[in-house]
Amino acid sequence: MRILVFSHYFWPEDFRINDLLHELSLKGHTIEVITGKPNYPEGNIYEDFKDAPENFQNYENIKITRLNILPRGNNLVSQFLNYLSYVYKTSIFVVLNLSFE
Repeated sequence: MRILVFSHYFWPEDFRINDLLHELSLKGHTIEVITGKPNYPEGNIYEDFKDAPENFQNYENIKITRLNILPRGNNLVSQFLNYLSYVYKTSIFVVLNLSFE
């Protein structure tokens, strides 16, 4: 089965969705995740990601597409803008990549 997952946070950020998708991948499912650049919980884009973003395109045979969203920051306004930018960028991604196969 092909599975497309939209998740605000994903590996290398430590969330349960990582484990769930890893298990589904082991069962033979093809999975793609649409997420943002890793920035949780510090609120800044991870330095490792900035140095080598190509190292973060796959996780346990799961393809990862990273959207350019605003970092989370350390205050409520920047956190709100982070969530809003994820919704906006995801909407644009869906419209531009809509397929009628």
